[in-house]
Amino acid sequence: KKKHNLDLLAGYEINSKESDGLGTTISNFARWDKPEVNNGVVYQSMGGSNSTTRIVSYITRANYDYDNKYYLGASWRTDGSSRLARENRWGNFWSVGVGWNIHKEAFMNQEIFDNLKIRGSMGYTGSQSQDAYGAMATYKYFMDRTYVGYLGGYLNGMKNDDLKWQKKMDYNVGLDLNLKRRVSITFDLYKSVTENTLIDLTLPPSVGFNTMKENVGTVINKGFDLRTSFTVLQNLKERSYLTVTANISRNKNKLDKLSDAMTAYNESQMAVAGSNTNSAPVQMYYDGVSMDAIWGMKSLGIDPRNGREIYLTKNGTPTYNYNASEQVILGDKMPKFQGTAGISFEYKGIGGNLSFRFQYGAQMYNSTLIAKVENADLNKNVDIRLYDGVWRPGDEGKVKPYKTLGKVWISELGVYEQLKTNPTSRFVQDRNELSLSNLSI
Repeated sequence: KKKHNLDLLAGYEINSKESDGLGTTISNFARWDKPEVNNGVVYQSMGGSNSTTRIVSYITRANYDYDNKYYLGASWRTDGSSRLARENRWGNFWSVGVGWNIHKEAFMNQEIFDNLKIRGSMGYTGSQSQDAYGAMATYKYFMDRTYVGYLGGYLNGMKNDDLKWQKKMDYNVGLDLNLKRRVSITFDLYKSVTENTLIDLTLPPSVGFNTMKENVGTVINKGFDLRTSFTVLQNLKERSYLTVTANISRNKNKLDKLSDAMTAYNESQMAVAGSNTNSAPVQMYYDGVSMDAIWGMKSLGIDPRNGREIYLTKNGTPTYNYNASEQVILGDKMPKFQGTAGISFEYKGIGGNLSFRFQYGAQMYNSTLIAKVENADLNKNVDIRLYDGVWRPGDEGKVKPYKTLGKVWISELGVYEQLKTNPTSRFVQDRNELSLSNLSI
């Protein structure tokens, strides 16, 4: 019997993709059921797009196993992409993995253990911007005017010669277990470190562009994934069974080694948070902090004396004045645990399925509550909480959850002002969910 098995692969790949698009906006059709272009009367606009992307790859892979018990694998690939500038075009990615089929050993009871395997792996994977020209400056023509008979152009996208491959190092150890074709358990414990994380970075309005692709630093994810299945009853002759499944996972992330671009980004976001028009938390990124953090000032609630919100500074001082630099982390949108659970059954050919989704330990900022109560348009239908929860003149001494809607006397300024709703802990709420995702018979 052959016990040594070796599989080798080497390859070279070239991929080229071209995309063309053409669109037009037409209105005033003679008949609604005749949407052909030539039936429209008013031609409003026309536009088109074209892109070409290319990638060159060198691939190697080796897999070895001994007697279907012990496994060792390794791979290496090098990719060069046209989406990136010449200096950062090439990326190298590798991986190694090991596995042990313990149930194949002579000391294991194979009547009980259908499968028992432990495994581990580590390696790099890479991804790049989906924008074909995200690293280079692009231009558009002025199609509605000319200058001395010539078309003019304008900058359509900013170049970024420093844009790099996003690389993720994954570490994983896992266990696969099957008992008597009744019990199935798969467990994975992982850590992933994403370098040169790609995001669409929001830019200040003065730049002239809304976003640009940027590598913001390193993101570290840690967690586990547990998947279980238990067949409680099974009768093949009567075509009957009852199976219960449950899956649960946990993932936490944090930022590390942020780029210089993120410092300027956080400063611009701080300015947005303190503006007179903003009432929702802004997204900011700092070392050691979750990417899903909810930022705002802590709130002590509404002052029963005057209907104004009382904020709490970082050093614990109550104040009426909102200061964006006093923002702290109020919660995290990422749940501590999430997963699914379900039951499937069949009895003499008639079966069904019931499945649920759940999450626990997440927070959310309830912007809908702000829009329907504190920033409600009184000329339209409003939330009932506006009537009994909002502080009004005459409510002195009463504790209310929402600030006054009208102008109030600002004693420190000596004027009447309309109060603004700022991002605070008042509107941060727990988001624990249990939902029925599927029911079928």
